[in-house]
Amino acid sequence: MTCETAIAAPSPELLLFAERVAETEPALATSEKRAEPRPPLFTTVVVQPLDADLAPLGPPLAALTRNISRHGLCILIEDWPQPNSLAVQLVVEGETCCLVTKEKWRKQTDSFSIVGLRTVKQVTAHTFEQFQVGAFATSRAR
Repeated sequence: MTCETAIAAPSPELLLFAERVAETEPALATSEKRAEPRPPLFTTVVVQPLDADLAPLGPPLAALTRNISRHGLCILIEDWPQPNSLAVQLVVEGETCCLVTKEKWRKQTDSFSIVGLRTVKQVTAHTFEQFQVGAFATSRAR
């Protein structure tokens, strides 16, 4: 796929689930006992499941971020594929950010998963295209 390839947006059900999660976020952002606070940031991203050799596993999937920090991010996703790693591409302040991540924790809720991801490394957009992940023009702030 190329960067112009369209990726499906998150489902209306996932968007409603994100709204329910967002209602609890302000209290969590101020009450966390972390060295680095994680303010809520709900934005559409596309994730590409990867195997241990960083080869694509299946098609890219639409997801929503819950929060982002320097060391990782939390996503809300349907049909969690439980891969070894994920490539994630998102747009932050107009800049495309490409990350390779590993699952740190997961919570299954309703028919959705809330997944904590640890950033392993940042990669270039060109490298990300090699993961066969396309169009992130669909990334939009929510």
